[in-house]
Amino acid sequence: MHRWLSFYREGGIERLLSEGTPSGRPKKISPEEVALLQNKLKETGGLARYKEIYFWLSFVREIPISYTTVYRLVRQEFEAQ
Repeated sequence: MHRWLSFYREGGIERLLSEGTPSGRPKKISPEEVALLQNKLKETGGLARYKEIYFWLSFVREIPISYTTVYRLVRQEFEAQ
């Protein structure tokens, strides 16, 4: 918050908007891995349940990811139920 105020004092809204680096934690799964997952889900006989998706990402692709993160990813990225 203090940093934002100092930017605003320096150059107003323009200075705030020029600071284009997003903050926050990077995603746990890369866009390439999301694309691979999407292709895997489209395959006939592909992954049908969250547990299968979790197993595929965790053990086959060796991505350190929690079941909760898999659930959120599938719900948000693919709008699945």
